[in-house]
Amino acid sequence: MDKSNTFIFTQARLASQRLPRKMLLPFGSPTNSLWNIACSKLDQIQLPTRQKWVSVYESQLEDVAENYDLSVYWRSYKSAHSDNGVAEIWEICSRVDFDYYVMFNPCLPMLSVDTIQDFFNYFVASDSESLFGVVPVRDYFWGEDGELKFPKGVSMLNTKEAPQLYKAAHALYAGRVSDIINNIQLGDFTKGNPALYIMKDKVELLDVDDQEDFEIAEAVYVKKF
Repeated sequence: MDKSNTFIFTQARLASQRLPRKMLLPFGSPTNSLWNIACSKLDQIQLPTRQKWVSVYESQLEDVAENYDLSVYWRSYKSAHSDNGVAEIWEICSRVDFDYYVMFNPCLPMLSVDTIQDFFNYFVASDSESLFGVVPVRDYFWGEDGELKFPKGVSMLNTKEAPQLYKAAHALYAGRVSDIINNIQLGDFTKGNPALYIMKDKVELLDVDDQEDFEIAEAVYVKKF
């Protein structure tokens, strides 16, 4: 399977409802931000500039990206303000000339360049049409009705004995551009579609959604870097 025509992208908007303008808020220092960190990571990926893209709507985000050796795609208003339909949200996939995509979440400041590069290389070398980052977990799950849904028939809680499951990392995605155009994000979710890329570093997966997340991630980032 030839995946030589694969591009990698990340994208941002300033219209976040839970933490407005979070991508450009000072993070760790007055001159740093989540978007600076994401663009820097993308710049360090070992690929030609034509394969490394940022997708932006606001000029302030483009101004940051200009400091790096990246290709820039201007999203439409609809793409930047939509929360439904991957074809609309990842509009870039239908506007650039590639067969496959890799996307990383810019809201994970601790996600390393090495991990992103390894994910890209793993996907390109694999026979899988799609790949998704997941986190291993052994735990117990209740429904809204208060009933234990999984696993059934237990008499005590012991995470060492719980079945091995994998939950979404919401960090790294890869697949066919044609699927995105058809509003299919990661295949049909049958066995192996998407294939699973297992991620175990909890610090790497700190995801900034709201103010509390921002403060926690910033404290960890400052301590580490």
